[in-house]
Parts: sequence; structure tokens; C-alpha cells
Amino acid sequence: MRSFFPPLVATLLLCTGTALAQISVTGNYYARQCYFEAASDGASYDSCDKSLEVEMLVGRDRAATYVNRAVVYTNAGNLRAALRDLERAESLRPDLGEIYASRGNVYFYQNSFEEALAEYDRGIATGMKKLHAAHYDRGLALEQLGRLQEAKEAYRESITLAPEFDLAKARLSRL
Repeated sequence: MRSFFPPLVATLLLCTGTALAQISVTGNYYARQCYFEAASDGASYDSCDKSLEVEMLVGRDRAATYVNRAVVYTNAGNLRAALRDLERAESLRPDLGEIYASRGNVYFYQNSFEEALAEYDRGIATGMKKLHAAHYDRGLALEQLGRLQEAKEAYRESITLAPEFDLAKARLSRL
């Protein structure tokens, strides 16, 4: 029987108050509030909605706000809405690796571990700020697939990128 471990987006929310796919935005009040909502354990996306409706967001900031709202939707269990926002973000800025890592988390919650793994890999390849977190999530997906040696390698890579990252150290010590 598989043991279920939530991807980093949920784990970090419980442990440190940060979220994997959270992307900072510049300038706009509601967009910044949306960023903070994505980092909190609440399920309010009011600021995200307001930002997308009334602020003149373009390019990266608009895509980032869609990603941040997708994180909030994922945390609230509204996976369909999260995927929709990630598609919107991708259409605007396919170069944001956080889009794919966030989509990986949605697939992880749907127990689609192969798809999650592919998205984490895509996020890593595209480039994202928290590469250590994506490698950690890769490890979780690989564990669920029974690919324990590869999971160990993913956790080791996470630790190499962020030596203070205790979640990866804990997972590695359990394998």
C-alpha cells in the first residue's frame, strides 16, 4: 500500500508558511496581497480576483497572479480551477517554471504521479527560483511510484541546492 505525502506546496504551508509556486509581483496592491494569500494557509482568493479584474496587470505580473491564485485554489481543493489558472498563466508566460511545478502539485493531489513527475521535471528544466522544492516534490512523486532509489537522488539534489532544507533531510532519512 502506498503512503501518501502531500507535495511541498501543502507541506510548506503547514511547516513554514511559504508555498512552492508562489511568485512575487511588483507594484499592484491586490496582486501583492494575492501573493501573500498564496503563502498563507487560508483559502481566500479575493485579492487575486480583484487584482485580475481591476488592476492593469500585464506579462509576468498577470501570469504570476494566475499562478498564485492557482496555489490558493489547490490549497482549497479546487483543482479544476487551479488547472484553468495555470493554463492561463502558461499562455502568457510559458517561461515560468512555477507554472509546471504547481501543475505537478495538482496532479499529485489527483494521484497522477507520473504526470506530476513530468510537470516537476518541466518546471526544473524551465527554471524556477526554488529548485530545491521541485526536487523534493519529485522525490515524493517517485516514492509514490515505488522508485525509491530515484527518490533518494531527488532528495539529495534538494539538499545540495538548499543544505538547510530539513524536509528533504527527513524524507531521505526514512528511505
